[in-house]
Order: sequence, then C-alpha cells, then structure tokens
Amino acid sequence: MLVRTVPVTAFQQNARILIDTESATAVIVDPGGDVAELLSALALGLPGGRSLTVSAVALTHAHLDHAGGVAQLLKALAQQGARPELLGHRADKPLRESIERQAVMFGLSAAEFQNAPEPD
Repeated sequence: MLVRTVPVTAFQQNARILIDTESATAVIVDPGGDVAELLSALALGLPGGRSLTVSAVALTHAHLDHAGGVAQLLKALAQQGARPELLGHRADKPLRESIERQAVMFGLSAAEFQNAPEPD
C-alpha cells in the first residue's frame, strides 16, 4: 500500500490517496478542494508508469474542508472513466447539503466549493 498526502484548501487539510499497488486502484479520502492538485497526484500513477483507477471517494465527515471538493472530483473522474463510489455516513446529510454556505461563512467563494451528493 502507498499513501499520498495532499494538503488542500486554505485550511491545509490533508486529503489522502490510498493506493493498492498490486491492483493499481486508489481510494481518495476527504477531498476538501483543490481538485486539480488531487488529479495531479493521481496522474503520477505508480512506479513503472502504471496508471491508477479510483474505486471510491470516502468521507470521514462532511465539513467543508473534508467534503468541499467531492462534487467536482466525482465529475472529473467520471469524465476520465467510470464514476467511483462515494462513501459517507447518512447522518452527515445536513452538512453535505450546506457546503456552499459553509464556504461563505469562512469568507470563501461558494463557487469553489459545491454541496456534496448523497453517498452510494
């Protein structure tokens, strides 16, 4: 297993990319934002040039700094191939539905952060 840590957003929250080096699959945990940086980290692939397939995006919880980039990331990954599964807890629904408001509360642009969809 390989773990890549990508600090994202003004909060510098650590998004993690958990990589199974045998199957070349990855799970992205808490993609709070800065989706372009996350996609760049994925594009690094594995040593030897093997590319990665993202099987899931997982949320530990749905605060802005952990879930603010989910919608944009899922859209970008779906354009590259199959949309990965979104994992999260149903109880976080109010937080997932208020990400844009959370951004405004912190003086951030709501255009950069989107409400997260329901988990699969």
